[in-house]
Amino acid sequence: MRNPENCIKHTDFAAYDPEVVQYGRWTGGHTNIMEVWEYNGWQAETRSWKESVYLSTHLSGSTTDLCIKGPDAERFMSENFVNNSTLEKFPVGKGKHYIACSPKGTIIAHGVGMRVAEDCFSLAGFAMLAVAEAAKKAKGYNIEIAGGKYYRGLILQVCGPNSLSLMQEAVDEDLHDLKFMYFRDAKVNGIPVRVLRMGMGGTLAYEIHAAAEDALDVYNYVVELGKKYKAERLGLLAYMCNHTLNGFPQWGQHFMLGSHDDPDIAPYYEYYDKIELHGSMSDLGQEAYYRNPIELGWGKMINWKHDFKGKEALLKIKEDPRTRQICNLEWNVDDIMKIHRAMYDREDMRLPDVMCYPQNYYFGADGQLGDKVLDENGKMIGKSSGVLYDGYYKATISQCVIDPEYNELGKEVTILWGTAGTRQIPIRAKVARYPYLDLPANRDYDIDSIPRYEKK
Repeated sequence: MRNPENCIKHTDFAAYDPEVVQYGRWTGGHTNIMEVWEYNGWQAETRSWKESVYLSTHLSGSTTDLCIKGPDAERFMSENFVNNSTLEKFPVGKGKHYIACSPKGTIIAHGVGMRVAEDCFSLAGFAMLAVAEAAKKAKGYNIEIAGGKYYRGLILQVCGPNSLSLMQEAVDEDLHDLKFMYFRDAKVNGIPVRVLRMGMGGTLAYEIHAAAEDALDVYNYVVELGKKYKAERLGLLAYMCNHTLNGFPQWGQHFMLGSHDDPDIAPYYEYYDKIELHGSMSDLGQEAYYRNPIELGWGKMINWKHDFKGKEALLKIKEDPRTRQICNLEWNVDDIMKIHRAMYDREDMRLPDVMCYPQNYYFGADGQLGDKVLDENGKMIGKSSGVLYDGYYKATISQCVIDPEYNELGKEVTILWGTAGTRQIPIRAKVARYPYLDLPANRDYDIDSIPRYEKK
């Protein structure tokens, strides 16, 4: 008899659609879910957040809306995250990108945090749950760790220039006053939801949070409304392109969480030791795939005026002139063709790693991809990850942390493509703008250019 735990289940947060181009198995976050890889083809989907709007349920069902509540809630947030968590700087109704680090300064968790009450914070992601449980066990904080109203519910991401118009019709109210990284309660077709102005598309974007029991009703209603706004439902392949284009590094895609660097957190990430390492960095071991917030360009989020785990290490990294910097690399087209031609090379029967489109997909429990970046003498000067092809810009790009002297627009470097022990191919690349997406950012978007909504 087949073990039910090994069976693949269709996601609860989007209706089954027989016209879907391709389904795939999603194992991130210890789940075994059948999710849509492509709805309308990745070519159309990757253009959506530049030209119209996309709808994504990918984050639904995760530990988002994990509530940390109690007398020590703010102290827990302050001592375990690099951010400023005081009520003055982080009022009720506001969200932040929260970052937790190991004693060595490597990132062990990151994601959205929202202050839903003076003594209650909502966190996103199972890695945040690990941080909370480990910290409570180690320090005995007087906090309650529980699911909030929308815990493991629907997270419907609405991203692109048409997102505000679609959102306003969905909640039947004007949203021009909702600032970037703020949230409030609303209703979709009479169903209570939370609306947050943020998203991974890089441009204007929002999220709708709904309880699990209301997920399909909210989803179906917004999908139907979206037709008039040329909304594309976003499959998993195109979704992960957000993070590279938008300049938002993501664990599992661009780096691994530093589990080995923190004895408190390591027991929660034991599955990490089974992850397959891919790319030319694979011979350097798991630690080579770790990152710290300074090299990822997140130093501005760090509040240095309070004590937090990893502060001493991060101060040294911050002051070290050799600390690598984040950039994008644009890959040489002729050299990319060498990867494809090698598939037909009968004189050398070794097959190279495949270049997939729009990107090589490894995430979380499935594997990790990272390639060495070399100078003209073959010395390693950086780490490349999250490589993708974008049909809007007609370019193949990746994110890279690179030695500071090479972080210069147009500087030519070499990416060593191919997992250690297999056929490897050098690929020329040039340092490109970061982020690569050059459309108006969410926080800077001129929403006055979008008509205000008149309530029905």
